[in-house]
Amino acid sequence: MSGVETAPNVLLVVLDSVRAHNCSLYGHRRPTTPFLESLAAESTVYTQARAPSNWSLPSHVSLFTGLEAHEHRVTVHDRLLPGNTVFETLAAEGYDTGLFTENGFVASHKVGLKDAFQTVETVPDSCPGGYDTTALNPGPDGFYYADSFDSWVTDRDGPWAACVNFMDAHRPFEPRAAFDRWGDDEARALQRDLPTRWEWAFHGGDRPYWQLNGLEALYDGGSDRPTLSSSDCSAASATTACSTRRSS
Repeated sequence: MSGVETAPNVLLVVLDSVRAHNCSLYGHRRPTTPFLESLAAESTVYTQARAPSNWSLPSHVSLFTGLEAHEHRVTVHDRLLPGNTVFETLAAEGYDTGLFTENGFVASHKVGLKDAFQTVETVPDSCPGGYDTTALNPGPDGFYYADSFDSWVTDRDGPWAACVNFMDAHRPFEPRAAFDRWGDDEARALQRDLPTRWEWAFHGGDRPYWQLNGLEALYDGGSDRPTLSSSDCSAASATTACSTRRSS
């Protein structure tokens, strides 16, 4: 058999905006990440992982290239030059590559991260049935991207390398009812009343900091959901780490 035929699959799962502090895997008081806890039993678990940056674009450039943010210095005004990502390297070695996310900085921004992949699945023109849409975010939830990835994997004959980025813990915090175990009507009303960039309302003194507890209850519900099947994770290299900083 050739090297390509025996090569391992590679899966990078990004839980966008999920903080290690809010993962039960790392001791959070709420059982937010039960699947990660079961996966951790057969994986290498890192307890000191750090996001390269505090927001999506430079963090993902670092994840894909292996360069720190101060080394690649890529921002919204730049374009990533072809041939610098691990996914392009793997494609050249015979891998099929795929990206599955609604994150616009990764899947559609002109910086060109999407160009590192042969297949890109992002926000559809219309939401298929069976996937939650919400009042503040009309696109399908993370289950759509998990199912899209599952279907893509089923159609692969050779080795594959993929990135699946889930945005369910990113604001606005609107978890499915089945996972909304800690939020309440008061917390949801608070979120509806806040501006899109609500952090300034708290830092500027317009809102008391204690109200963030209500938002955290909704945020934790966005983290508490299944993602990919155990067979998918077993088919790829299993390494578990949640960043201790948020990527917005």
